[in-house]
Amino acid sequence: MKVLIAYDGSDCSQAAMDGLQFAGLPERATALVISVAETREHLPAELLNDTATLSGGSAFSLHIPGIDDNRDISALDSSHAQRLAKEGAARLSERFPKWNVDFCAVAGHATNTLTRRAASWKPDLAVLGSHGKSAFSRLMLGSLSRSALTDMDCSVRIGRPCSAHAQEGQPPRLLIGVDGSEDADAALGAICSRHWPDGTEARVVGVVDTGVALLVPAAALADGIAGEDYDEFRSWISPAVDDAARRLQDAGLSATPVLRDGRPAQVLLREAEEWSASCVFLGARGLRRMERSLLGSISAAVASRASCSVEIVRPAADYSACQGR
Repeated sequence: MKVLIAYDGSDCSQAAMDGLQFAGLPERATALVISVAETREHLPAELLNDTATLSGGSAFSLHIPGIDDNRDISALDSSHAQRLAKEGAARLSERFPKWNVDFCAVAGHATNTLTRRAASWKPDLAVLGSHGKSAFSRLMLGSLSRSALTDMDCSVRIGRPCSAHAQEGQPPRLLIGVDGSEDADAALGAICSRHWPDGTEARVVGVVDTGVALLVPAAALADGIAGEDYDEFRSWISPAVDDAARRLQDAGLSATPVLRDGRPAQVLLREAEEWSASCVFLGARGLRRMERSLLGSISAAVASRASCSVEIVRPAADYSACQGR
């Protein structure tokens, strides 16, 4: 398995890396820790006019008050990014001593640089913190994380601090949104192929909305099922949830099927919060700008607002790699 990890030394990036211990990843894997020196010429204009924000740092940037020369800042940022990448690699190696861990520091625009590196290195999974260092980025899902969701071809894990359940030393709790689509099936495949500690629990959630259900598959739309009444749709989605739970049970997990009514994103967020989930797994269909659909909007909303980590799974990922290759 190949894992690409963006690291900027922030609490969020540290939490994302530490949370991989509860992600069911294999004992052996190849990882690349990357830090980006995003210097003044790469920063958005609005940040350059905000001294307080810039002094707090931008995603993968270091700003030293009183230094205005771009070349000096570039040199400082590059050196700082190199130290951060090395620090992140050491942190990861402590947690996964049998992983082959490398690191690099690159100067450039953080979102573009990381996307290009993912395209060339072709990881199975990209891992990012939910926010970077800047005060501006804390107002919403960080721009780097949002870009990764839409632009990367691999699965993406948005890491957040461990839940209270996990902090107490309990096994992970996995919340999975299912709908019978190829992307939801890929999320199930990712979970089933990993190595979870004994006692890991999974909650499989299907959401019935009187208007639109969680991720209505194209086949169902073609059959006109979206126009059927509420009871008929519920009778269709319920077996898909039960089948997903049985599949997880066959993989050795304690899985419970759950069918809820309401707005899908709100239901998933509430379930994750109330159940103290460690991570929410969802399919990625529709996340790209040119193919946005209800599915993509739900995944993006959950990734932005969840209190726990969120993994958005793309079918293109090779989950046989999770068997330790």
